[in-house]
Amino acid sequence: MIDVEFFRAGLQELVRNHGGNPAVRLVLHSGAEYLVRDVIQTRQGHVVLNVYHGPAGAAIVASSSSAYECVIPSGFHPVTVAFEAISQVHVFEPSEEQRTKIGFKR
Repeated sequence: MIDVEFFRAGLQELVRNHGGNPAVRLVLHSGAEYLVRDVIQTRQGHVVLNVYHGPAGAAIVASSSSAYECVIPSGFHPVTVAFEAISQVHVFEPSEEQRTKIGFKR
């Protein structure tokens, strides 16, 4: 079950048991996916995560709207996700290329 305890202890245990330098992918019921850097805070009903920009840590090209013409730099940013919106959490070993850009901070 994905809840407060999962993000406080269960995810850390999954990452530790995986070994190596794993990455974490969060998949929502909407189909959206996030590569998770770390857990900032857990509350009843939601979690605040630092997630990497774009797939595999690549920069995101913003909407064509004039207010969003720039490319967001690589890095990470906070996002709040309701537990009920989460479909799956994957712990996986990133490729050599991805390893320099993403990884779960223990």
